[in-house]
Amino acid sequence: MLPHSIKLVLFDLVGTIVKDCSEGPSIIVQSMTDAFAANGINVSAKYVKEQRGKEKRKAIEEILRGHVKPDTAHFKKLTANVYERFLTALRTRVNDFTPMEKVTDVFRFLKKRGIYVGVGSGLPVEILDMLVVHLGWKKAHLIDYVQSAETIGTGRPDPKMIHDMMAEFGVVDPRNVVKVGDTMVDILEGKNAHVWTVAVLSGTQSEDELKSVKPDFMVAKVHDLPQLFSE
Repeated sequence: MLPHSIKLVLFDLVGTIVKDCSEGPSIIVQSMTDAFAANGINVSAKYVKEQRGKEKRKAIEEILRGHVKPDTAHFKKLTANVYERFLTALRTRVNDFTPMEKVTDVFRFLKKRGIYVGVGSGLPVEILDMLVVHLGWKKAHLIDYVQSAETIGTGRPDPKMIHDMMAEFGVVDPRNVVKVGDTMVDILEGKNAHVWTVAVLSGTQSEDELKSVKPDFMVAKVHDLPQLFSE
């Protein structure tokens, strides 16, 4: 069980507290593979899924390394082109993202216990801001912190975003913090920050993949999180 001393929880966004598909493929994965295809590069959905959780420009660069010589003008141009195509696709589909079942109940549960609720994402700032407005959580005062790896300047598994949220709310002890996410890099981010980690099995990465990075806890869905807190 998680200790009574928990003061803040940082959630990943897509795959953890937000669904990016109701039927068919993931919006993120499809938008990414389509962006590469529009630039003449065929990338499998499986390979894109392996990059989930990372800051999206970095994920694009990582994928491109298998197709184009890095650190060249062509590499930089392709990165920019794929990224912009990816952004364009996401802009048209923001309203297709929906909250995970009972996630607002989870937020209310945490806030009732005096716990700060944060949302961190590898999505570009522009898309993250659009999603937060669409979901209405900040307006409803259900979340206290929203941040993008793009703004922070580095993505997961670097723990900088966790440290940023801790500093904002004056939390010093990492054992008073929980990171919740559906990807391996989410869990590694938490481990690098020495906070509690909870893996959620609602994303595109498998249970075996998540187990390989040894999260402290594992739940099927985000609405199972309150079960980890003692009365």
